[in-house]
Amino acid sequence: MRGDADWSVVALSRRSLDFPTDATHVSVDLTDRIETFETLGFLGAFTHVVYAALYENEDLIAGWRDTHQIDINVGMLRNLLDAIEPSEHLTLLQGTKAYGAHLGPMLNPGKEWHDRPPARISIGHRRIWFENELTQVDGAIPYCDPRIVCGLAAGSPMNMTLAIGVFAAISKAMGEPLRFPGGPAFVTQATDARLLGRAVRWFGAQSGHGNETYNITNGDELVWRSVWSSIADSFEMAVGDDRPMSLADEMLSYRQSGMNWFGGSN
Repeated sequence: MRGDADWSVVALSRRSLDFPTDATHVSVDLTDRIETFETLGFLGAFTHVVYAALYENEDLIAGWRDTHQIDINVGMLRNLLDAIEPSEHLTLLQGTKAYGAHLGPMLNPGKEWHDRPPARISIGHRRIWFENELTQVDGAIPYCDPRIVCGLAAGSPMNMTLAIGVFAAISKAMGEPLRFPGGPAFVTQATDARLLGRAVRWFGAQSGHGNETYNITNGDELVWRSVWSSIADSFEMAVGDDRPMSLADEMLSYRQSGMNWFGGSN
């Protein structure tokens, strides 16, 4: 929407931006209710809100079941919507955790009518709050469920593309092949950030599509082990033997050893 004369775009984030944009940027910590009201109160009315903010614990996996983390995420959304004037349209970005994928095996293929996990242990609690309590949106509320979003985003804990790219670049700089770090051979999908952006824009132009869920993916399936050679090719690397590892622990061990990833030892 940025760059389109028909839209006036305001982008919110806690950090300052590290890339150029035509949008008006406002820094705000949505977990702080007072700061949110003081910062956003002067902005006036919004016709459309696209909500993709997310709070994660340092222990990423454990946080998905943490009711305190869920309460923080619900509170962030509540603070935002309470601080601005009523909107005509809200798009909420979710993911497979709304279906309980983090709690155990799902039925495959997943269907919208399958039983959902208890709200208190899933990100779906935000949706329950929407449907029971939300009064700040006068019109449609589509729910957008992308899968692994791939695009340019530095410093994002959810950017798997960047994490794999850093691992590959470090491995190459150290003269190592690209080794598959392991994990279950599950089938998943990805979502190109540009495709997701076009979908969000389409949602905003529609009327009468509130409270519907749209699964946005690239349309093809992948198994990480099967695409590993393609990732290696893009970095002009050979594929090494599989070596089960935690990338978080592996990167930390490099740092603690004093190793200069792009030039041997310090």
